[in-house]
Amino acid sequence: MLRVIMVGFISLCCFSSMFFSNLALAKEANNREFVLIGTGSMMGVYYSIGGGVCKFVVAHYGMENPGKKLICSTSSTSGSVYNLNSIRRGAMDVGAAQSYLGYYAYTGKGLYRSTPPMKNLRLLAFLHREYLTLIVRSDSGIKTLSDIKGKRVNIGAAGTGVRSALLSIIKAKGWTSDDFLVTTDFAPSEQVQALCDGKIDVVSDFIGHPNALMQVAEATCNATIIPFERDFIEEFLKKHPYYHQGVIPGKIYASVPGDILTITDRACMYATDALPESMAYLVVRSMASNLEKLREISGALRELTLLDMVGGRSMNTADFPVPLHKGAEKFYREEGMLAAE
Repeated sequence: MLRVIMVGFISLCCFSSMFFSNLALAKEANNREFVLIGTGSMMGVYYSIGGGVCKFVVAHYGMENPGKKLICSTSSTSGSVYNLNSIRRGAMDVGAAQSYLGYYAYTGKGLYRSTPPMKNLRLLAFLHREYLTLIVRSDSGIKTLSDIKGKRVNIGAAGTGVRSALLSIIKAKGWTSDDFLVTTDFAPSEQVQALCDGKIDVVSDFIGHPNALMQVAEATCNATIIPFERDFIEEFLKKHPYYHQGVIPGKIYASVPGDILTITDRACMYATDALPESMAYLVVRSMASNLEKLREISGALRELTLLDMVGGRSMNTADFPVPLHKGAEKFYREEGMLAAE
């Protein structure tokens, strides 16, 4: 009988402890908010930006909400398409992606022609320019875009932005897959090693510069970057107006003494309209308030301004189909970056 009483007493104590512990955890959880940001490869600019943005957001939230906590986490992903798909299904709150892929997702075109238009997609900010970068070994004999025909080219994994761009370029050149020795789908984290091991001849990616991927390739196997032909770019942009002509400045890398002509896109921070207005406002305000620190995170952001964030210098948000999130719009209006309603 005593054993039954003792067991009952212990069980009651354990239940009470669990009950009050759960109450404490629930109370703590009510004082916390969570935000998850989809980035990219750990070697890439998106990953660095995501980590920096999280720090800024957490700091601002703590100052403005004493006694409450914000948990901001970043997820290393395969990049733009993965991030857009994740925020579509609510698995992430914010995602970095190329502007033209946001355009595709919102309008149901291109890569997203087989899925319903993502009409709840919202723009938080434009970021840096991303350059379609073709990296080769310096001793490969490959000097320009036209020289990649007949070579072993990494066109990127299925569903990625770079693969979409490369397939469009191959089509514009009048080539097919039969015109290459092989096309591969190595992930960004794998392709440099494959290049230096001689498994492929060309690495391709949309990246900001300077970039760790190119720095590693240059240091490991004396890699360099090849240019696109100007006349090809001019014709290509007529059919693909969401891209732009761009120049990777020379001397950023020792193996690249001169400017490299290529096509570019803009990196963006996206969310959906499910992200609370207050959180979208906080994310954009935190970024804008820490522009100097944001520029220090990556050389790709070295010239980023508030005007760039709203698209003023290279892409007018009025001409971009993906609407600004209401929280982002509120901030930009307060800063005088958008006309008063």
